[in-house]
Amino acid sequence: MTGGPVTGGAPGAPGALRLESVTVAAGGRTLVDAVSLDVAPGEVVGLVGPNGAGKTTLLRTVYRAVRPTSGRVLLDGDDVRTLPGRRLARRLAAVLQETPGAFELTVYDVVAMGRTPHKRAFAGDDAADRAVIADCLAAVGAAELAAAPFDRLSGGEKQRVLIARALAQRAGTMVLDEPTNHLDLRHQLDALRLVRGLGVTALVALHDLNLAAAFCDRICVLRAGRAVTAGPPADVLTPALLAEVYGVVAEVAVHPATARPQVTVLPDAGPLPGGAGGAAGRRAAAAGGTAGALRPADAGGVPGPPRAAGASGAAGASGASGTSEPRSAADLPRVAGASGASATPDPRSAADSPRAASPPGPYPAAHLPCAADSDGMPGPIPAPDPPGPPAAADPLQSAPSAAADPPRPKGAP
Repeated sequence: MTGGPVTGGAPGAPGALRLESVTVAAGGRTLVDAVSLDVAPGEVVGLVGPNGAGKTTLLRTVYRAVRPTSGRVLLDGDDVRTLPGRRLARRLAAVLQETPGAFELTVYDVVAMGRTPHKRAFAGDDAADRAVIADCLAAVGAAELAAAPFDRLSGGEKQRVLIARALAQRAGTMVLDEPTNHLDLRHQLDALRLVRGLGVTALVALHDLNLAAAFCDRICVLRAGRAVTAGPPADVLTPALLAEVYGVVAEVAVHPATARPQVTVLPDAGPLPGGAGGAAGRRAAAAGGTAGALRPADAGGVPGPPRAAGASGAAGASGASGTSEPRSAADLPRVAGASGASATPDPRSAADSPRAASPPGPYPAAHLPCAADSDGMPGPIPAPDPPGPPAAADPLQSAPSAAADPPRPKGAP
């Protein structure tokens, strides 16, 4: 992924996105609870929060995959629920967290779906469409994959292709649900540089707080479906908030090169008593210093005094357990070797990380805004053909070998 400018046709004018008291309830649970948020034209706003905080559900209300129980989503003053599908798809593009299952399409075909809102039904690709598709593939560093089957790509390659498909829509507003999912360090940076360089309005769900701080103009923090706070990264990412929302002890420093906040979780501190949002967590965070103040970093980008030798790096720490011994942040050991320049991927265990393989079965149409339906709104990718009967076992492989020696008694020569 090069992260260079997309030149095959400029995106539309950046839109003004407004969420007004959006609430989503399902199965007796409130998934999103009266969230209000404004995203100005050309602004990049990050959605962060623990797993299950409501980030994906909130984004789905924006691109009409989920109907809010109450509240509404406005794009340039128009309720997205009332806009014709083709018109909305020209103004709003989405990169989803889910990766479609296997199907018989090439990478070029997948990216070409992004041109559907701009063409008549059953119209083929003209020279302008082909130029846009080639340009978008080049922008994400996937030009050499154009003829490859999409279902044979790695998770990271699929993610880059789906970003290219969204770029091909040439929409002025983008919704991205964990766009750095499956990407290596370089492609994480390139993907977010690309979004920023487009000048579009973007609402982006991210787990990596350092990437959010580096690329977002503002950050909105969600917890249990509610918006906790929103503002510039330096105002939002504080030790007190990280203890309150994530249940971890962390240091926040000003990076000497970017002047952006950099979060370092202290893995040896253990989870805060009471978990995320607990009273003990708030007390432990308050003991570490003034909430909202960023600690200056030294020349190496590491905040505070020298660290103890042999301490582990900035790995993630879980905040789920409530059995740890209460300790104040002032008594906790500092971390040696914390990086000041590199962007760190989401520190989750392999068991918690998204799998590259797709779950079996067809996907709901609401989750796959790829091809356009009769109304012009992106619809589902064609489901794969059902599997045939299982192959018969090879008798030569399943039967025991006739030449095998019979078992011998113990001690026999």
